[in-house]
Amino acid sequence: MNNDKIFGISIEEIERQCDMHPLHCDKNSPINENEYLEPCIRGAEKILRDEKKREMMKKIYRR
Repeated sequence: MNNDKIFGISIEEIERQCDMHPLHCDKNSPINENEYLEPCIRGAEKILRDEKKREMMKKIYRR
């Protein structure tokens, strides 16, 4: 018997819960499966263009 756990939950229980969910992948995701850094770059560009978001991110990173 395998006793491996993730955050206190057995691997078997995680697999059981994942199998219950009908969607294994979010089909509405704006991320193309062939993209790697492009979604991060697009997100960063959106933050930099918006003054409020840019200030919020500064506060988060600088605490």
